[in-house]
Amino acid sequence: MYTFDQVYGYIKSNPLDYWDRKEELEWLHNITKQWCVTHQNVHINIVELGTYCGVSAICMATGVNTEINTYNLTTVDKCLFAKSENVIANVDKFNKDFNLHICFIEKDDIEYIKSLEDKSIDLLYIDTLHTFGHMSELLPLCISKIKCGGLLFGHDYTPEFGGVVEAVINFRVQYKDRILGSGQDYSIWWSLIR
Repeated sequence: MYTFDQVYGYIKSNPLDYWDRKEELEWLHNITKQWCVTHQNVHINIVELGTYCGVSAICMATGVNTEINTYNLTTVDKCLFAKSENVIANVDKFNKDFNLHICFIEKDDIEYIKSLEDKSIDLLYIDTLHTFGHMSELLPLCISKIKCGGLLFGHDYTPEFGGVVEAVINFRVQYKDRILGSGQDYSIWWSLIR
């Protein structure tokens, strides 16, 4: 298992274009690490919707304690804002340099989520199209894919992305009977699913 400082040093030393703040990347690393501690000796299925350059994926994958868990991390992006060959090269490099198991799929996030079995995901991170319409369509699809006690979370819960904020608020109201708890850390929103 790698420390966040090791991973962040690696990210900073490579020519990676990313928007996340250090605190957000550390949160992603630590939430995965904490998940392993509370869910020992199980296979952890992590899905990220919205890869961009892969920085969030490497932070989550390096948080997995492979001494107590097996895992797979699938990151999905339609590659509207990054060239797919660059994303593939980044993910291949991360996998090689850190002995990770990140799988990149170039696909529409809604199509991908629809293709998954219900209750098959432990951790689902959303950093995809930041519009109210897209998020309003995506969130109800995601909730059925998460295991009981799983975590649904996403990026850019900020005033400049009002569509994300509004869609998440509406989602939490509509599905309050399926949510054990919710919160926000930095610009990351999260809901624990029952």
